[in-house]
Amino acid sequence: MRANKTKQRRQMLEYIVEKLSLAGERAEPVEKNILGSFVSRYIKVEPSGIVLLADRAYGCDNFKRFVSSAKAQFEKVAIVFLKDGNTFWRSAAKKAHFKANGRSLKYYDENDVFKMLSLRPEEKYAVHASHTGELQYFQPESQRLDESIVQVEFGTINFDYSHIEGERYHPRNTTSKKLYLWKNRKEHDGPLILARRKLEFSYEQQERIAQAGEFCKA
Repeated sequence: MRANKTKQRRQMLEYIVEKLSLAGERAEPVEKNILGSFVSRYIKVEPSGIVLLADRAYGCDNFKRFVSSAKAQFEKVAIVFLKDGNTFWRSAAKKAHFKANGRSLKYYDENDVFKMLSLRPEEKYAVHASHTGELQYFQPESQRLDESIVQVEFGTINFDYSHIEGERYHPRNTTSKKLYLWKNRKEHDGPLILARRKLEFSYEQQERIAQAGEFCKA
């Protein structure tokens, strides 16, 4: 298991460096002990950019320091999580399915339940720090999935206890602190460009340039 984790972390680093280089970015991979005894991985992008690789559990406080230090030193900062299904991108579908069956998640359908994740503190911090609620993940190659960068937008999930009738005590309706629902999924296996707060897919930059050109013609 540990060997597989190490392999995925190495693949993640090499993949993103390669895709940045394909877009003409000057990318330098770095592996360094900066928080405790474990190795942090990131990619410096000239002249003033950095891609932080969240490929292990940091804990919320250490992760905040990791991100804050990067933002203090670099103009462009992107964060990419390792989509391993264990540390990050943890499915909550099994437990959520039970609660969706006439219980507190009854207003969510099967498709929604499939998209429910239990986010770690690092992911929640990044979601709330993002103006769009978007996170980006490195998706390792598997039998079902191709190696790529996955981008999703996260929304909150609400518990509704109106199914508890009569005089029985029931909790107040509330927003989950752990569960989030992903939507607007995009996958990209082409060149990557470092934008101000995320990795930009090469076709997105082309679309922006085209739109700007049309605006100038108007």
